[in-house]
Order: sequence, then structure tokens, then C-alpha cells
Amino acid sequence: MAIVNWKQYNKTKAQKILSELNNLSKNEFFDRINNWSNYVKYSLSEEYVKIREEVIAEYNIIDSIRIYKNISRRASDSSNYKYFFDLRLGLALHKVLSKYGFTERQAGNIKIWNYLTVEVFLDYVVYRLDWNEIENVSIKSILPNRTVRTKLSTSWSYIHLSLQHDSNNVPDYELTNRILHKNSTDTILQLVDRVGSGYYKEFSRVLMKEFYIVYQDVGTIKVGKVVFFRTLMMLHLSFILEIDPRLMENGYEGYCKYLIEEAKKIYG
Repeated sequence: MAIVNWKQYNKTKAQKILSELNNLSKNEFFDRINNWSNYVKYSLSEEYVKIREEVIAEYNIIDSIRIYKNISRRASDSSNYKYFFDLRLGLALHKVLSKYGFTERQAGNIKIWNYLTVEVFLDYVVYRLDWNEIENVSIKSILPNRTVRTKLSTSWSYIHLSLQHDSNNVPDYELTNRILHKNSTDTILQLVDRVGSGYYKEFSRVLMKEFYIVYQDVGTIKVGKVVFFRTLMMLHLSFILEIDPRLMENGYEGYCKYLIEEAKKIYG
């Protein structure tokens, strides 16, 4: 495993860099973004260029997917576009960064995400915007204002909290992709923001598997996935005050099945 000395930007530094980009004309800005892969070869260290190239390879993105002048309104207006972008980018980030010693400790450092956002993957952050946002893009809005997460860190956290493993306890990104494929951006919001204190990744990873399984049986749940998952997370935040999932029969699996059955009762 290669260990990286992760570079960091505080918010002031990151915003200063974005402000400089904001002084470009719109055409100049999008020309810079669409040629970001060439630009970073001269602005980043070899280590970060390699990380970026590996993430792109994992994401399997085509450079012209969102060329500004030829952008597809239909694709960018789709409610699924952002979710699949977040899902694929999160999988790629998690898989590649872990090879370089990226752990929960680094993930909890917003300064590392600031650097990755404005120096390494700024084009991805812009590509993630929908049509209206990209037409009226405000560079300063790319970094969070009051939250402790960036778009990149949220995507990484979603995968980390949902990550599945094979029988040898090796991360199984193909299986993770499969169980998450039909979810939505609301699922990301609910999971990342409401999983509870203490990170509880053991719980959330089981929950995402059980949530996937229950929706394979068509007709079992009489409400949409977004509403049902939101209900599960609200129940969890209520139950966790009095229940230790590890002490339930069958541990986290038993607790997640219990949550699902309690949620079913709400919707008959």
C-alpha cells in the first residue's frame, strides 16, 4: 500500500483559488474545465496525477461526456444523472484512495477534501452540476458553506457506509454497486447525514444490503423506496437511543431486519 502525504487547503486558500477561476470569462472557464486533465499534469505532483488517472480509469468516464457546448439537456435534467454520477465517482474514489492509505481519519479532514476538490477533481465537481446550475455556475458555491462535507467527500462516505465484502473480507465494489444501483440522491442524504454518531459503518453496511434484498420481492413494500428508506433512518435514530444493535439476536443483521419490519407496520 502506497502512503500519500495528503495535501490540505483551508477554506480561505481553496476559495482564493476558486476566485481566481471566477475571474475568467465563462468560455475561458469551461475551456479550462474541459481540458483539466491536461492542465493538472503541470499543476499537480506526479503522485496526484497518478491518483487522478486511476480514478478516471475506474470511473470509466469519456472526456467528452459533458463538453459544455454539446451538453445533453435531457441527461443533465434527469433526476438519475446526479445519483449515478455520485455512485460511480464514489466507488472510484473509495477504491483508488484506499490503495494510497486513505482512511476514515483522512476522510474526516475537510482540508484534504478541499484540496482534492479545487486542484485534482474540479472538473468532476462541475460536471456533476445540472443544466441550470452549469449555466449559472458560481465558483464560490463549489465548496460547502456551513457543512463539513464536499461533493467528493459525500460520495466517498456513501460508498464507505455501504461497502460490501466478499467471503475473504475483501471489499467487493461490484456487489456494492449492485445493491446501490437503484437508489437515489435522497438515499445518499439520508444515509450520510442520519447514520448516527460513532460512524456505525457496520450497521449501515448491513442495512444497505437488507434494504436491497427487501425490494427484490416486488409488492412486499407498499411505499416508494425514498419514503421507506427515510422511514428506516428516522426509526434508527429513535431506536438507537435505547437499543444497542450489537446486543440484539444476530447482531446488526437482526437489528436491520427489525427496523424493516417496524417500518412495514407503518405502511400496512
